[in-house]
Amino acid sequence: MSGPAIHLPGDSAFRFPGGESAVQMADAVAIRFPGPRHVLCTSWLNGGYRRNLKAVFNHQIPLAACEACHSGASVKGYLEGVALDLGLDPETATGLITRAG
Repeated sequence: MSGPAIHLPGDSAFRFPGGESAVQMADAVAIRFPGPRHVLCTSWLNGGYRRNLKAVFNHQIPLAACEACHSGASVKGYLEGVALDLGLDPETATGLITRAG
């Protein structure tokens, strides 16, 4: 990756020249596109190659939720809830989770 790093202060937004907006919250970063985009993602939520996504996100999953997913809870359902919490439409968003912190 070349060029300067973009550092988003907590709970703030950044607009890219192409009209995309990035927002960082306490445990997630979400990027909204100005229109549908082609996206290739390994997510359980709208993963694969999609041509109609309007947002992507990365969420730091709490340990308790991570353990619940390992014990049979739905990862896709969890990601749908995260999308809704971020104000995104789960039908047109994809996201990844990480436990790194």
